Parts: sequence; structure tokens; C-alpha cells
Amino acid sequence: MSEIKASINNCQICGVLKEMNLEEITKEVTLKGANGVEKKVTCQQIAKKEFKNPTFLIEVNRDGQISDIGVDFFPASEKKLDDNGQLIDNPNYKAMKTVLENYVPKIKDAENATRVKVDGLLGVNEYVSKDTYEFKSFPQINGFRITSTNVPEEDIADCEISGIIRSIIPETKGEDAEETGRLKVELYTFNRNAETTPFTFIVEADLADDFNSFYEVGQSVKLYYEIITKQVGAKKTTTGGFGRRESHMVSGFSVTEYSVFRGDEAFDEENEYYINPEDMKQALNERDIKISNMVKTAKENKDKPKSSPKGASSSGAKANPFGSASTKKSPF
Repeated sequence: MSEIKASINNCQICGVLKEMNLEEITKEVTLKGANGVEKKVTCQQIAKKEFKNPTFLIEVNRDGQISDIGVDFFPASEKKLDDNGQLIDNPNYKAMKTVLENYVPKIKDAENATRVKVDGLLGVNEYVSKDTYEFKSFPQINGFRITSTNVPEEDIADCEISGIIRSIIPETKGEDAEETGRLKVELYTFNRNAETTPFTFIVEADLADDFNSFYEVGQSVKLYYEIITKQVGAKKTTTGGFGRRESHMVSGFSVTEYSVFRGDEAFDEENEYYINPEDMKQALNERDIKISNMVKTAKENKDKPKSSPKGASSSGAKANPFGSASTKKSPF
């Protein structure tokens, strides 16, 4: 396989800090430095309080359409190792401590809630279920910077990503598989280790024809998309009885969509982000092997009280250059 450059993958979210899921603890951690150097130390760490919830929930209001967008951050330890393996202060810890002590989430004080800007990327959480040994993959926004300074006035949740299109299919709903007019696009991206990850994007009905005529399965492209959360279900209404206001509880559940709003021309073979379909085939084979090994390891460790496997990823379907999956055929 030829050398593959890591895909473009950037997200920026500007809005009001709605919830903050952080705490400071004292913990023994293993710090990793250059050349495989490791050192165990006990120090302060700022990390998620509730593991299953995102680190931050950002409220983004675009023309009255409100999306509550979850962002995950890695734990920040008080110390880290320099290039010589020596303990030094970790600036990320200092930054997160400022957030923990000074930022005000809307859920605590709506009038004084902190307005923030978050920079991050689209990542994944991948693992094997301990009960069923099924491989699970969920997309998530991984943040690496949050600030309350120089935050634009306009709320946004805009992102850009490059990769290779594996499939483009009409979105359907219901038992009758009625087409909605929208498209589902499966795009495979690459990280710095040349590992591929699939993500599914939505193309709204007003752009579907243009997208279909502009792109083909197997092309390397750069897409621009926004993060949108929607409530599936209705608001619960209250009648009769007494009280000072109606309940705001809703039934159903919320879903997050990555909605494409534009795209650049497909990359030619000279572009540094072009992905050869043959390389894509090999990367898919390696991904299949990785998943099989994760499942095998989970089964072997079922009687051992070990932590669950780490991971990251997601998916979508026009025909396919690297395998089966579409209505337009694919080169893999």
C-alpha cells in the first residue's frame, strides 16, 4: 500500500456552554513520553465525571433551530513527560482547570452562561460488547481546545472532512422503505496511522440531485458539513390540573446528523489527499482483521476482569470500489 496522508478533519463549534461533565481527582497515571518512555506518577487529573456522557454539551442556535452538541475531551493530568522523560507541568491541565473553575454552564445559571468556541475533529468510539461480543462503532466529536475568548457572535457547528466515497444511497424510512428525498453518503477517512474509518453523512433533498451529478463512488473528495441534533418524538402536553407553567418534557429521543452543505471538486491523482481505490481495498481488509481481533480478544478475556477494548469509527452507501454496499457501484 502506498503512503496515505491523514485526511482533512476539522470541526468548530461556537455556542453557549449548556452542561459541563468534569471533576478533579487524585489518580495514579502512566505518563508516556518520547521513544516509548513510561512513568507512573500520582497527580491531579481533570476528567469526565460521568463516563457515558460527553465532557461538554454546547447549545448551538441557528435561526431558532437549537442543537445540543456533545464534545469529548481526553483527561488532562497535572504532569507530563518532556522529550527527555522528565516530569514537567502540563499546560492542558492548567487550561482545563480554568474551565472547571470559571466557566458557567447554562444548566446552572442561564443568564450568565459562558459562551465558548470548541475546536476538534470527528472521531469514533469503537468497542466490543461484553454481553453479545458484537462490534460497536459510534461517531463522536473529539475536542482538543475550548476557549471563552474571541468567540464569534454567530453560533456555528461547521466542519470539513476529506476521504473516499464508498457508497451513495437514497435514504428510506418506515416498513415500506419510502424514500425521503435525502441521500446517505458513506465516506471513508484515514488517520495518521493509515487506519481507515467510515462515517455516514446526510445530503438534504434540495442538494441531492446536485450531489449525485457531481460525485461518483470511488472518488476522493472534500466535504463541508454541519452538526445537527434533532428530537424524534413529540413534546408532552399537559391539560387541566394546576401549576405555573407547562412541562417541557419530550417523548422519543434525539439523533445527531452530519449534514453536507457543500463540497469541492473531486481530487485528481496529483492531490496529496487523493486515495487510490486499491489502497482502500487493502485498508478495508486490515480494518476487518482489526475488528476480528477485537472480538476474539473480548471472548478470550470474558472471564478476566479487564477493561473494555479501546477504539474508534462509523459508516453509510452509490456503488462501491472496495466492496459491496450501494445503488451506484463501487470500485472497492
